[in-house]
Amino acid sequence: MRWLRLYTDVYRNPKVGRLTDKQFRFWISCLCLCSENGGPLPDDRDIAYHLRVEPSKVAVLVGSLRDARLIDEGPSGFFPHNWRDRQFASDDVNQRVKKHREAKRNVTETLQFENVTPSDTDTDTEQKQIHKEPVPADGGYDVWFEIFWPDYWRRTAKAAGKKALAKHATSEEKRALIRAAMLAQKPGYERRDTEKRPYLSTWANQERFKDEPELFEYGSRPAPPAGPTEAMKLAEKDFQEYRKKFGETA
Repeated sequence: MRWLRLYTDVYRNPKVGRLTDKQFRFWISCLCLCSENGGPLPDDRDIAYHLRVEPSKVAVLVGSLRDARLIDEGPSGFFPHNWRDRQFASDDVNQRVKKHREAKRNVTETLQFENVTPSDTDTDTEQKQIHKEPVPADGGYDVWFEIFWPDYWRRTAKAAGKKALAKHATSEEKRALIRAAMLAQKPGYERRDTEKRPYLSTWANQERFKDEPELFEYGSRPAPPAGPTEAMKLAEKDFQEYRKKFGETA
């Protein structure tokens, strides 16, 4: 079904305002006929047939619209005034809607790309980490991370590490367990040369917080917290330290 543009300022047009009700309805019908016809008005007989009006009355009504300068005569017939400017050919609406929906879907599904994330190998092979932007389950992640970061064994690329870790540290309990695992692994990693210690983004993306702590030369192993209860105690201690450092309202 074809359509046409009817601009909202039409009610302020004095030429339209001076029309009688009958003339106004006829004018709107002419707009519809021109749109369907893809150009000029059909002849009086066709207008009479479509609108169920006597041909003699059509001639009178068309004449009144010409007098009101709402219909103009052109090389190829009669057109509503300023027709080509106001009823310009548009792009394909279906294609435009499809393009808009695809763009909206792409925004929703867009992956957030980190810059190159160094690995912990001898050659520092660069690995590009691709993941969706994490959204922590509550607002405590930023506070917790400021406690976590100073204890990490390689404090470089903080922003990338914070972003990578956020997708795992989504609750208070998980954050406590992750930090407990980091502290248990810390002595082993700190025995390595700095360039062989994993960046936080690598440690988080590879979920190394699930690894067992490394054995030392003398055969002992640092004991991680016994479970969630001990980890939560550690988290509470961290929070108290944070309040002392940054204030009650931090």
